[in-house]
Amino acid sequence: MDAISEFRLQTGGLNAAYGGGLTAVANFNIKSGTNEFHGTGYDYIENTVLNANGYDNNAFGNAKSPFKQNSFGGAVGGPLWIPKIYNGKNKSFLFFSYEGDRRRTGTISGFRSLPTAAFKDGDFSAIPQAIYDPNSTVSLGGGLYSRTPFPGNVIPASDISKVSENILKLAPVPNPTLPGFVRNALGSANQPIFNLDTFGGKFDQNISEKHKLSFFINDNDRFRYNGAGKGYFPVPGSASGSFALQNIHGDMIRISETWMIGPTLLNHFAFGYNRFNDSNSSATLGGDWPSKIG
Repeated sequence: MDAISEFRLQTGGLNAAYGGGLTAVANFNIKSGTNEFHGTGYDYIENTVLNANGYDNNAFGNAKSPFKQNSFGGAVGGPLWIPKIYNGKNKSFLFFSYEGDRRRTGTISGFRSLPTAAFKDGDFSAIPQAIYDPNSTVSLGGGLYSRTPFPGNVIPASDISKVSENILKLAPVPNPTLPGFVRNALGSANQPIFNLDTFGGKFDQNISEKHKLSFFINDNDRFRYNGAGKGYFPVPGSASGSFALQNIHGDMIRISETWMIGPTLLNHFAFGYNRFNDSNSSATLGGDWPSKIG
């Protein structure tokens, strides 16, 4: 936050400088160093102890969900100064910024549907719909087939897939905490664990009274557990859960040169480079699961 000096939001039809066809563009100006060294630092804190209880928790008679967030950072700028070698006052300026964010939340978010303990044992006697034995298929002719229901809607242990058994054993699904077959468990927040680090640096050089050169680089790293709206407790849970590890890395480079040709004519040349990498994988990637579950 402390790296931005001002921003401008443009909406509607945009001119050719922005490629045309866009409906909105946000322009950000990054601060520069000055002839004197200046710095700032900050830390914004949220914590369970300081928060009121949430609506869902109150509805279910639960205590406050754990929540901790720190948004912190700082910035420093000044002239490029190398003792006994170079004094960049009025010519060369540096500016650096850092921003970090750490968030841990156990906040409840909606409901999820989890299989009951009986379902995981193959016992579906609690539901009215018949469960048919696929091994009992009989042809009735004319493209028609018939199957026989499992007695009492209970699947014999001998008919349960060994792969399914291994999944439930090695990557267990927790039992529901609420009654019923659907919406029977409290969901977790979509991003229960979130880390963000942003680094920025800027160099300005006054080549002459009419020429100015600027160089800016920004590095952004974001790590989070992403539940995609399907997450449940515990977090991240076993390999059968929905949480994915998301690692996002972004790089941005800007180089610009400004030349005041005359009192009414200005030339501004700028070059930009962006790279954005978004990696998503299971939270238990690399566990050799094919061989484990068969």
